[in-house]
Amino acid sequence: MAKNTKNTQPPVSSQPSANGGASEHARLDWVLKSQSDLVGRISAIEAHAEHSEKMLLRIEKLIEKASDNQNVEIGKANAEIIKINKKLAYAIGALISGCVVIGFIVNGQLGKISSFMEKQEIHIVQPVTTKKTN
Repeated sequence: MAKNTKNTQPPVSSQPSANGGASEHARLDWVLKSQSDLVGRISAIEAHAEHSEKMLLRIEKLIEKASDNQNVEIGKANAEIIKINKKLAYAIGALISGCVVIGFIVNGQLGKISSFMEKQEIHIVQPVTTKKTN
């Protein structure tokens, strides 16, 4: 807002008069003119203040809306992260249980194979004995 620097001083009477006369009239005119100028300035300041208030309210509403939108997006992102974490947990659980099952199968099969090989070694080491007949 442009600054109004039209400040006029009250008129000074050049000739004092006993009952006020023209100088009193000039002072009253100056007071009335100054009051009307002040009323104009005050109304301009009030209009500027109202405009500023409206703009601040608009900005506040926009900030609240942006904040709400951000909260919604954060909630969606959190939900997606939770879903991904669950999928990872299920995948890791399936992988571990698969490894355990394969381990049992391999250990069981290897156990059978090793016991079979031990039996074969026993048969090889022990020669077949036959009784001599005289």
